[in-house]
Amino acid sequence: MELAMKVHRHYKGLQVTFPQRFLAREYVRKQILVEFDGSNSKDLARKYGYTERVIRDWLAEEQETI
Repeated sequence: MELAMKVHRHYKGLQVTFPQRFLAREYVRKQILVEFDGSNSKDLARKYGYTERVIRDWLAEEQETI
């Protein structure tokens, strides 16, 4: 609640927009490669806000480069 009050005091009366994706795509891609354990693509997709297909595509692309 304290953080919300701080944000309110600083930005009250202003229109503030936030990006839908907070983390950069390349950062997320690298994190997924680190966190992937062979069976958690669905969990990673949910965690980072990408589709499971995108996650699988990234993993497949990584396998092609090895």
